[in-house]
Amino acid sequence: MVCALCWIFLYQMLEQRIAQSYAANDMVAHQVLFATRRALEEDLTGRPLNANDPSALRKAVAEALRDDAGIKSLLDSALRYSPTILDVAIADREGRGLVSTDPSGLDAPLPVRKEYGELQSGGLLRLLGIVFGPPRVYNVTLPLERAGGQPFLTVRVGIRTTFLRYVVEPWLVTALTYTGVAILCSIIVAAFLANVALKPIEQIGYRLDALDRAETSTGEPAPPDESEDAVVEVSHKIERIGRRMRNVEE
Repeated sequence: MVCALCWIFLYQMLEQRIAQSYAANDMVAHQVLFATRRALEEDLTGRPLNANDPSALRKAVAEALRDDAGIKSLLDSALRYSPTILDVAIADREGRGLVSTDPSGLDAPLPVRKEYGELQSGGLLRLLGIVFGPPRVYNVTLPLERAGGQPFLTVRVGIRTTFLRYVVEPWLVTALTYTGVAILCSIIVAAFLANVALKPIEQIGYRLDALDRAETSTGEPAPPDESEDAVVEVSHKIERIGRRMRNVEE
């Protein structure tokens, strides 16, 4: 029971930590999305743009985002103060980077990654395998949609599992220490209680031995019990005495 409760405790704690990390990085993604919307509204409103020229529109959007001081400051602070974020990028509809904290992602296809929300479902072994296994990068993705619901831009916050491990590992070591102490204490207590509970059974066994010796004046002695279990030993003794009593009555 202690092992089962410890397993549930570790699973819930790890799931809670991952959920907290997701909430923090999702908030960063929403902040970048809000800053992106504000920058586009301030810079592109009133500017003559040809909506039928995708390259010109993309160039204008890229310039507006790259020249915005608020977005630059937000991206720098996200990398500096968030312990799990690897990179932050704003991509167009084709998945090419308009703004990215990784210089190699500018105007280039951004890597396709799994969504970080997938880590919020799964068993303890799966989560431990992901966090402490080979390094992986997951995304928290938010779309910026047009009036018709068409995705226009996407904000992508990359989270590296090795960074997540640095956050999870200290409390996990502490939790495993307490779990080991709890299991050890439960074994000691169980052994003590078992010894106390079996004491009356052992006394019954001694009295049955005395009764067996008193009633067995002739004949072969009773075979010794090979079992080390006190309950099984007493059961065998009662069975032998009962069999002898039936033989006497017959």
